[in-house]
Amino acid sequence: MDLATATPKQPPKVQTRSSSELAKAPTTEEASDAPAVKRARVDPPGGEPARHVLLIPTDDPFRPMLVDRTLLRMFDCRTGAMLEHQPPEQTIEGRPAWPTYMSRAMLGAFMRALQVGSFCQPRGVDEHEVTSTFEYEGIAIPGNSLDAATSPEMQLALPGLGTNSKHDDRVERVERTMTQALHAIVTWPRLELGLQRASEGKGCGFACTRNRVWIGFTPVLASHGGAESDAVYCMAKRRPPWLRLQLEAFGLVHYYCGVAKRLDPEARDETAFVKLARAIETDATSHFLACKRDWPQAMRHDATHQPAGEHSTAFALSVFNCVANHGADKGGELPVPVQYARACITVAERMLHELPDMGRMLSGSCVATTQGYKGKDKLPEPTPERKAFERACKTHGIRVLEWRDCAPTGIGAYGVKPLCFPPLFHRSTGSDHEVRVCALLEREDTR
Repeated sequence: MDLATATPKQPPKVQTRSSSELAKAPTTEEASDAPAVKRARVDPPGGEPARHVLLIPTDDPFRPMLVDRTLLRMFDCRTGAMLEHQPPEQTIEGRPAWPTYMSRAMLGAFMRALQVGSFCQPRGVDEHEVTSTFEYEGIAIPGNSLDAATSPEMQLALPGLGTNSKHDDRVERVERTMTQALHAIVTWPRLELGLQRASEGKGCGFACTRNRVWIGFTPVLASHGGAESDAVYCMAKRRPPWLRLQLEAFGLVHYYCGVAKRLDPEARDETAFVKLARAIETDATSHFLACKRDWPQAMRHDATHQPAGEHSTAFALSVFNCVANHGADKGGELPVPVQYARACITVAERMLHELPDMGRMLSGSCVATTQGYKGKDKLPEPTPERKAFERACKTHGIRVLEWRDCAPTGIGAYGVKPLCFPPLFHRSTGSDHEVRVCALLEREDTR
């Protein structure tokens, strides 16, 4: 084929209201001499509106969706009223088209729900978007604020393997958790200094060599605020180890934000707390932030890190003292510094409740065994969570050599002691028998 004479593929014919209004109308002589041209018909003859029209999603405007106008009219929803009372914004290949506020996934699930009478949650759409969309359209579903007795009711399908198709969010959540945990491990000062001491032939308190280390994943412990009505005041008086380490991690973030001139180090008001909370939420370690402040004793007295360590410790003590000295909340107006300190403790407790249980996620209770070569042995098949952790390790040049489901004192015949992750709960329990699963990690670049 000659490329010079090849005819390029024409895009779909699109006619907008603005373009049609600006087009020049032909005169009578021009209209009589011009050949008859077939116009794109929006409505069929007889004045009846077109049954099938196009709706343009917000996230995919170049792929409009064909919908049934009569189905929308049957439920008397907002989109159906828009098609009845508003002229189309444009015509695409002879069909009228309207822009819509829904995404393509939500629009397809919405039209399918009207057709079959039950809703199946699509991928990438959360429950809040589903509820707000149906409420905005004027269709009642269980849980929203509309009255089902006076509005068309949509019955939600019961959760199950056959009805729930939102699997990608769970996969992404596992991948994100493993990435955050591995990032906290590779930025863990106690681990790095332990590997350095092992290369020098010195002890570090856990089983490691210059390029290998046993990591033990401890379970998440629930916080106990006490029987008092003011749980924040009770925790400030008791000062549990996990809360102290978490507040010291907040103080470390506060120190570096002050060095970068992102906040005033002396301010204890609402603006300063919003900036600090934003820096904590956007940190790459997320809920495993405490690993950054888990320093060995030698690092705390080092001249390079001593200012940051002293600032973080003073920050945690100021929060404890401010809440404890003021007393319990009796319902009155609290001073602004006290509100700042109580908010820090509240955020630390919330992060504790939202912290993923790595010992449970990486547990070997669901590990399958596959037949080995010629039936001689059985090889364990890692769980998807362990595979996700191994993929996260590979991006940092780390290799998982072995998994063990046992307590630290039961690893092998030597009773080696791993480095417990995260450090919050290992120090809170005071026991080494809480470890559920251990992993032997190795740096690939130093093998």
